Amino acid sequence: MIPQEHIEHIKERLDIVDIISDYIGLKQAGINFKGVCPFHSEKTPSFIVSREKQIFHCFGCSAGGNVYTFIMKFLNISFIEAVYKLAERAGVVIEEKEKTKEESQKENKKNLLYKLNQWAAQFYHENLLQGREAEKAREYFKKRGLSKNIIEKFKLGFAPHAWEVLKTELLRKKVSIGLLSEASLIAGSEKTYDYFRNRIIFPIFNIDSKIIGFGGRVLDSDSNPKYLNSRDSVIYNKSRSLYGIHVAKSVIAHKDCVYVVEGYFDVLGLVEKGIENVVAPLGTALTRDQVSVLKRYTHKIVLIFDSDSAGINAMKRSLKIFFDEGVEGRVLILPEGQDPDEFVQKVGKEDFLEYVNQKSQDQILFLLDSLISEHGKSVQAKSKILEVLQPLLADITQPMLKGLYLKEISERLSVDESLVFQFLGKEKRFTPKKQDVQPEEMTPLKFDQAQKYIVQAMLSEVKWIEFVQHADILDLLTHLELQEMTKHILDFYTETGQVDVSKIIQRTRYPSAMTQLSLETQELDFNEKILDDCCKKIRMRYMSMMQKDLLEQIKKEDNPKLLEQYQNLVIQQKKLKGGDS
Repeated sequence: MIPQEHIEHIKERLDIVDIISDYIGLKQAGINFKGVCPFHSEKTPSFIVSREKQIFHCFGCSAGGNVYTFIMKFLNISFIEAVYKLAERAGVVIEEKEKTKEESQKENKKNLLYKLNQWAAQFYHENLLQGREAEKAREYFKKRGLSKNIIEKFKLGFAPHAWEVLKTELLRKKVSIGLLSEASLIAGSEKTYDYFRNRIIFPIFNIDSKIIGFGGRVLDSDSNPKYLNSRDSVIYNKSRSLYGIHVAKSVIAHKDCVYVVEGYFDVLGLVEKGIENVVAPLGTALTRDQVSVLKRYTHKIVLIFDSDSAGINAMKRSLKIFFDEGVEGRVLILPEGQDPDEFVQKVGKEDFLEYVNQKSQDQILFLLDSLISEHGKSVQAKSKILEVLQPLLADITQPMLKGLYLKEISERLSVDESLVFQFLGKEKRFTPKKQDVQPEEMTPLKFDQAQKYIVQAMLSEVKWIEFVQHADILDLLTHLELQEMTKHILDFYTETGQVDVSKIIQRTRYPSAMTQLSLETQELDFNEKILDDCCKKIRMRYMSMMQKDLLEQIKKEDNPKLLEQYQNLVIQQKKLKGGDS
């Protein structure tokens, strides 16, 4: 167990706005910050972060909580893991909890692999900067227009031609041969040797800027394979990783857009020119897992490829993922013979960005043009093209957007618009999948207005807690969620003499409801008259419910005491109403 004071100390040393800004784009909106929610698909930002209260809430899907809640949901980790992760960020040391033997072994292996990769990256990097045989590599980087700053930022390196130089260096650190092999730093079985030899080295970083693998490129065009990559391991999965994400993540969130290119040098070339919101998949088509990573920061993805790229067909397959994931995709094919690196070197940053804005195509229209180029415009071809487009158009729920697409498709295929609409205009019938069902805590809760106002007042200021306590109506609340919230608010107030939503929500089963109520208080004006009216309404409602129950009992049994209780309730109601007049 981690002591509660440690948990609070970590949270107090961090600012929720700074933490969340590392993962999604936030813009100031009055006293709060607003962004696109990372927990559901939306185009209009409804995700609010309060620096004053140190909480977040999405008014679209009702996700809400404090900094721990966000990290748990965003990274899909446990509370304990979130505490350790944020402790590292806050510079707070937590004594290690007891782990099972299996957990300890797995964590130790991961940490050793990270350390091995760090050692190897430093070895390759220093060799690039100082090694005599790396002169050709240094000249190559210079020819590609890469500065010392970029070489340092991405920790680029060079692997010597020798067979066992890295292996020998790392074995001095008492590392096992098996671990070196698992890290893809050596190869072979009986006779082992360095995995990367005579290659430029591109360290691959994860989101947390830890090195998880390497890519190596030959300088000699006659050598094969041209690129060699680390094998998958417990810390590296090629289909989930993106080159450049450690540099790009905060810029992607700030710009609310990401450029996806094909290779290492495309990323490096664009970053060299000041375009940092760029990443590359690692030798594969963009995968669903990689799109999910990018969705944490933006829903706008621009795919950029050269005209003769073999990746264009793979890119078409990526578009289906965009639709499934609710991503706004665009595609840019560069002029013939140009790749992104060469093109940005030629035209510069501003002209490159202008070209992207003017020439990139909407994903549907790009696919349509590609299908026309591939199949032509015969009757059979048009039918085939419409069949390909049909499931994609069925996912679009905005009537105007769908109508504009249908009109454009009709014109480009020279097919009567009514026929296109008849075939493509139908919406797909929605059948929820398991992952589409919101958990109970994500379902927006509806409360009686008077009861809601009472709890919001208690969350806003200490003086209203005392007012509500004196009114003695908390036991009359009919919503179980509000009953639980008020209990935790009172407990926290009794212990500390304060009201701190970011701390109280750690105690309740309804953090999302509490963050919603708390943020809504910023738009409310609390005063004694309104609170007094709410208290009376709550009492009146409670008495009405009691009367109804007593009438039901009186009908079933002739009991003078029940009748007396009923009459007393009527008298109390009249007195309460009289107080209103």
